[in-house]
Amino acid sequence: MQLCGHSRLPLHMASADGNVDIVRLLLEARARTDLVDGHRFTALMYASNNGHAGVVELLLQASSRGNAEVVQLLLAAPLQKASANGNANIVRLLLEARAGTDLVDACGDTALMRASSRGHASVVKLLLQAGADASIANCLSGYTSLMLASSGDHAEVVEMLLDAHTIEYSEPALRGKLVGRFWKHSP
Repeated sequence: MQLCGHSRLPLHMASADGNVDIVRLLLEARARTDLVDGHRFTALMYASNNGHAGVVELLLQASSRGNAEVVQLLLAAPLQKASANGNANIVRLLLEARAGTDLVDACGDTALMRASSRGHASVVKLLLQAGADASIANCLSGYTSLMLASSGDHAEVVEMLLDAHTIEYSEPALRGKLVGRFWKHSP
């Protein structure tokens, strides 16, 4: 369900601000965690984006009472935001709550692509350990996590992706100029 305009409910505001006590009170009063505002953000998305781990934990507990597939979908956007921001603590919480690692956003990216493109090695490691598929290509650009990490000169992430053995070594990116840039910088 979406609210009209840019309206945010008290749960959205308290989550964005990281106010654990207010979030707890609102959840006890049965505030809905699935509502999105005019920016199409849920309370969990605000808390994840702003790095409020305590609020994320409360919202995950409240959300975990629903259908497993629905919960997995609801956690995908917060996982992508936390991955893009390099917030390993929140990524860990979301993965423990069974967030879908390979779900694609409107831009065609997975959480692994977001973390790889920004060089967030600790997040990439968590996502790979959770079974994220590094071979998925963005449906719009065709870029994989390896290509994004390579183009950003994120050597540690490139090594992780290669070491994870989730990459097909005949992938065109391994022969292209993107990975060539990485090898140029290697000792």
